Amino acid sequence: MTGLDLHDNFEDAWGFNGTYGTELFTTKAKEVILKHNPAKPLFLYFGQQAPHTGNFANPLQVPDKYVKPLVGIQDEKRRKFAGMVSALDYSVGEIFDALEKAKMLDNTIFVFTTDNGGAVEGTDGAFGSNYPLRGSKYNLWEGGIKAVGFVWSPFLRHRSRIFNELMHISDWLPTLLSAAGGTEIVKTLKHIDGVDLWPSFVHSLPSPREEILLNIDEIEKVEGIRWKNFKLVKGSYYDGVFDGWYDKNGKQIKGLLPAEPKGLLRLYKRNYLKFLKRSKAARILWRKYAKDPRLVVTCPTPGCKTFPIVKCGKVIPPSKSTCKPKETPCLFDVDDDPCEYYNIAEQYPEVTEQLQSAINKYRSASKKPGAMPPEKAADPKLHGNVWTPWK
Repeated sequence: MTGLDLHDNFEDAWGFNGTYGTELFTTKAKEVILKHNPAKPLFLYFGQQAPHTGNFANPLQVPDKYVKPLVGIQDEKRRKFAGMVSALDYSVGEIFDALEKAKMLDNTIFVFTTDNGGAVEGTDGAFGSNYPLRGSKYNLWEGGIKAVGFVWSPFLRHRSRIFNELMHISDWLPTLLSAAGGTEIVKTLKHIDGVDLWPSFVHSLPSPREEILLNIDEIEKVEGIRWKNFKLVKGSYYDGVFDGWYDKNGKQIKGLLPAEPKGLLRLYKRNYLKFLKRSKAARILWRKYAKDPRLVVTCPTPGCKTFPIVKCGKVIPPSKSTCKPKETPCLFDVDDDPCEYYNIAEQYPEVTEQLQSAINKYRSASKKPGAMPPEKAADPKLHGNVWTPWK
């Protein structure tokens, strides 16, 4: 089945064939911002598609202007993927620019986040990389569930810092409601999954969250949970095809996971600010910083001496991993072992049992999935070749 799946509110949006979606959505978001009355609050959820793949016939779609500057990336598919990321970066810069022109930037909380890790080679036709973390989108390894992002706002008291505390996607609701002045309202919300992390963001406090249910998939028999520094994983998707480790190009590693070349790391640190200035979002903020002496451009840590780099610890051959999640649950200390090399379930049987019991408790309170089977009445051919509600 095929049909138009593009709408402007409740109107079918025809006439955009050949328009790059990332740019189209950016233009619409800018229009919303520039037409908005700055005296009134605005909540704008802007879900870009980049750098997600397009379709199996043409998965990596990006205009040449974003790819041409990336000639140093030899792999063509990785180069196109990087071009998609560049288009996304440009989009973020355009949004910052629009907020500044609308005189709204000084009263803005800007959140950039994602709901999963990168899709590696062979997954959705994508060429992302979660190096050096294990796994890919779709599974419960750190590469599939650890989402990076940032929060920018003049309201943050402790700026230019790395926040490594536990947070779940459901926490955004109470956190942003609290940030908007609804702290007392958040306290009345008794039956929500999220917790308010805004005080942690503003005052650099520990996260109030200690536990995250990663998933309970009753069909594929895959489940996992995180509690403090411990993580339990049971089961595997696609017979474990994506359970391994991948290099920076998103290609699966058959032998040892290579160490980070020290020379490359020194080059990155030495040229950090130069690389940063190539970002449109960074250039917009740089312009603002130049006008406001209260704001200072810094690296993630003073002097650029420390970066948010994952240190895997002692390397072992993936083939010798003691974790066989389809047979028994695997337990990891992801603070000391973020790349999930060492299954410590036998060393910590009490923790393993505790986390399995927690999963079982969640399972007993869960409801059946609400997914509906395919229905012929939804066929776009019956609705003017448009995907649309039919009931």
